[in-house]
Formats: sequence, structure tokens, C-alpha cells
Amino acid sequence: MSFYLGINPDNSLHVNPLRKDRRPSATFYRGKDNDAQLIFRDWATGDRLNFVDVVMTKFNVNFDKALKIIGNDFGIISKPHYTKNEAAI
Repeated sequence: MSFYLGINPDNSLHVNPLRKDRRPSATFYRGKDNDAQLIFRDWATGDRLNFVDVVMTKFNVNFDKALKIIGNDFGIISKPHYTKNEAAI
């Protein structure tokens, strides 16, 4: 997630880079269950985002396009008409 958010997942509060935010109100935590999925939580808006949700929100795209963006950025697939994003961190 740090690739797209530009912040390291730790236990401190962060300003949400996905919206205009002046007060640190976002944190990272691990999901319940056994998957231990990393979640980005914005306490001001109530948003709980996994890595795909972060990409969908940042680029305002649907699930399918978000997966293609992630695949292209990490070299899993090659989409010549997609811009390869640089790490934000």
C-alpha cells in the first residue's frame, strides 16, 4: 500500500493522501480472520480500504481496472497503453 499512498504502514496516525486532510486521522491495521489483510482505515470518513480499494479510490477506477493498474505497475502484466506509476514513497 505504501507504493500508492506514500506512507509506511505503521501504528501511528497519518494524514490521508487520498483526500484533502489536514489532521492525521488514518491508520493501518490487520484484518480479523486468518488472512491478516492490511487495511487502511480513515477514522474521519469511516473508510476501510484494502490494497485494491486504495488503487480504486486513488485512480477513480473499477475493480478490473485497478487490478490491471497493479499488475502493470509491478510487472505482472504488460499494458502498453497504461502509464506505469512510480512508487509514492
